Amino acid sequence: MGIKSFAFPLVRCARRCLTVIAFGFGLAQWDLGEAQASNIVLPFATLTGGGFIQYETGLNGAVDYPPVTEHLPNYNNFVVGPKPVNAARQYGSLPALGTTMTTTGATATLDFWPSKFSTFLPTLTASASTWALYNANSGFQPVGPVSAQVSAFATYYMYVAGPTNTSVSVDIAAQGWVVGTGTATLNMTPADNPFFQVIPTQSETNTIRSWIYKDVLQLRTDTIYRISMQIGADAASGAYGGGSGTSAIFKSQDSSAFLDPEFTIDPAYSSQYSLIFSDGIGDGFSPAVPEPSTWAMMMIGFAGLGYISSRRRARRIAVLLPK
Repeated sequence: MGIKSFAFPLVRCARRCLTVIAFGFGLAQWDLGEAQASNIVLPFATLTGGGFIQYETGLNGAVDYPPVTEHLPNYNNFVVGPKPVNAARQYGSLPALGTTMTTTGATATLDFWPSKFSTFLPTLTASASTWALYNANSGFQPVGPVSAQVSAFATYYMYVAGPTNTSVSVDIAAQGWVVGTGTATLNMTPADNPFFQVIPTQSETNTIRSWIYKDVLQLRTDTIYRISMQIGADAASGAYGGGSGTSAIFKSQDSSAFLDPEFTIDPAYSSQYSLIFSDGIGDGFSPAVPEPSTWAMMMIGFAGLGYISSRRRARRIAVLLPK
């Protein structure tokens, strides 16, 4: 009787283990289609660009020649991670109300946010501003012209993970604007065919306008896509000649540009497909999909734990039964 009590739980445990192992291998084979698509290695996101400010200090009425130039950090195919890239240069500060001294200033900033918030995709912003204040009654010659310039080109990559050789609907909602003098351009092409535009190039240049682009794209799961973002801003304030009088002359220029594209899987496909971006883009990570062999080993491990647990329980029952 003790032998039977020990044998029956073992038989039941063996059947359960075989079922779990078979399920594990079946799941691994079922996941193979998605794993094939998820094995794509995406290029890193990169940023190229920089900027400068140029000014004359005008100390003691002198004119700097050549003008003083300060450069922003120069990015040349800089690999972008999950942290934002922020660069800025500034000279002077905006004059307070009632200022009577001649003064100038310039600022230039560049911001690239791989993911400003957890659900947002990259944003690229550039701004440039200059100002010049000349008070004729101050007795000083005005300083020369000031200028600021920023430009940047950001590139990242994406693909649709899921069963291979299929076409998936992906929604795009992008916006861009330019204030003052600048440019904001968005483009998307297959990585292996830069001449084929997935979306028409969206661009604004040297104007005070904005654009919004929305569409449903048909993207294939076996294709890597390149998203290119180009942006720039320029500002300059001219010099003033000498003169007399008590009036102050103030001239300034502010320019800025902004880009923000966003991609989402159409709800009809969201249960089987997902968007994968270059590392550091979007949520800041690429979700890992276990390989088929990993699934199988996990299931075998769970089955082994179940077998050990059942064996210990059966042994305990056999000891308690009367001989």
